[in-house]
Amino acid sequence: MSVHQFMLGRELPCNVMDLLGVYPLPLPGQAHAQLIEQIEGGRAFADLLYKLGLSHLGRQELGLALARLQAAVKLKGDYIPARLALAAVCDLLARHAEAADNLDAVLAQVPPIADDQTPSRYTLLCAIGFCQERLANTGTAVYSYEQALASEPSDLFARYRLAAINVAHDQLEDAVGHYRAILTAEPQEAAVRTSLAHILQLLGRHTEAAWEYQKALCLAPDCWELQLELAGQYERIGDSEQAIAQLRQLTARNPHFPDLHLRLANLYSDSGDDSGASQEYTAALALHPDYLDGHIALARHELKMGRNQVSLEHFHRAVTINQQNVEAYAGLAVALHRLGKLDEAKETLSSAWKIAGNTDVLVAQMGLLELQAEAAASAEQASEIGPDISLATPRLSRPDQVDDDELINRPSQASEVSEGDSAEMQRQWLEKQLTRYEQVLSEHPGWADVHVRYGMLLKMLGQVENAVAAFTKATVLNPGYTDAWIQLGLLQQQCGNTSDAIVALEQALQIEPRYADLHYRLALIYCNSMEFD
Repeated sequence: MSVHQFMLGRELPCNVMDLLGVYPLPLPGQAHAQLIEQIEGGRAFADLLYKLGLSHLGRQELGLALARLQAAVKLKGDYIPARLALAAVCDLLARHAEAADNLDAVLAQVPPIADDQTPSRYTLLCAIGFCQERLANTGTAVYSYEQALASEPSDLFARYRLAAINVAHDQLEDAVGHYRAILTAEPQEAAVRTSLAHILQLLGRHTEAAWEYQKALCLAPDCWELQLELAGQYERIGDSEQAIAQLRQLTARNPHFPDLHLRLANLYSDSGDDSGASQEYTAALALHPDYLDGHIALARHELKMGRNQVSLEHFHRAVTINQQNVEAYAGLAVALHRLGKLDEAKETLSSAWKIAGNTDVLVAQMGLLELQAEAAASAEQASEIGPDISLATPRLSRPDQVDDDELINRPSQASEVSEGDSAEMQRQWLEKQLTRYEQVLSEHPGWADVHVRYGMLLKMLGQVENAVAAFTKATVLNPGYTDAWIQLGLLQQQCGNTSDAIVALEQALQIEPRYADLHYRLALIYCNSMEFD
């Protein structure tokens, strides 16, 4: 996913219920039935209707919840909890205008400083802005978000949504301001920083862009190597039980280092402790959500535990993170080229090429899982679905490390295509995936993402000309497809076509208004499954 797309959908999926903190309260069957009897027996008080409405909401009976809450508000128009719950239900039913009206009514009643039972003005204004976004009233949404920012913000929701609107509508100067505000509060947000760098580049501010790219790349997991080496020393002291005990003590003393949690999780995984491994992997990713090594290690653990779908989700997340890193390197290369630093630009492109290979092998890994799943479904014999995946797990490379024993020993890493039997085995399953993609493309020639995955496999197999053709086809089908342009640019660089490479990479950094607006609108649709249905 391009960092621009990431920003267009940031803080989504969500709904008004989440924003307001409205909690469904399903009553037990007998209590629910008794409450209905009371109301139908003539005791239709606002508080009882509100309570029953929340119970219907908890039971996913949205139509009944709507009717009960509307009745509560009709009886008592200043009953704030009922109006908030009604706004939440209206939003779930895609009745966004009604949701906004109820929120406006609440906003008119709340004091400047809300109590613990009432959302703040900031939260209410964010919810109103979100409803207006869903209604395509962009100007009104922007006004609500700006009013929210003037009302003592408690989080970055309004900033993210304003940034999304700016990017979608090609208001790049305005987007820069919101990006910088976000990064002041959350300097570790690499995707935000990379998107900011892209926009500065598009505005011709190449020196600023280069600096932001460099800061984004400094946030990569490599900065944790010292603590990882320290943990490795404990691992090498003897048996696994002693290593786990020592590492647990180290992690307890240094709970804020994700690599320590990752190393401990890997030890647990190797020893067969699923619960301990899952807990430590979760802790590592809670500290560093974009931790590439962590997602890969957890994906492999889930695979070993037989939870293939969860494994695929983490492999997908790893691909996204790695591609964002590639995007940052590509952007930095373009900025350096524009500043006349050609040698540095060429070196940066080499780094981008190296870590782009990570994406190739992760995509191939996911393709293998998909092949195995298809074979299992057709043959119903899991033992006959292909080679052991542990033998076909490629190692991720880093731009500043080519031969690193530390990486070889790290269970979370996959290894590059090796010589001998393993290389032949990998070639076989890569060729099987090629055949599969060729069949898919014969039936769906307009699927740009499949052309890109096909090109990645061709590149791994050394079929450079065919890979270039596949990536070029993807860019023709979807000129706004960032990953396709990056893949094409890096491949052109490897072929010695530097000028063509820079042109392709510059295309990758562009924000095409028609595609940006499309992704923005799709994000708003997808964040409400009922409206989408």
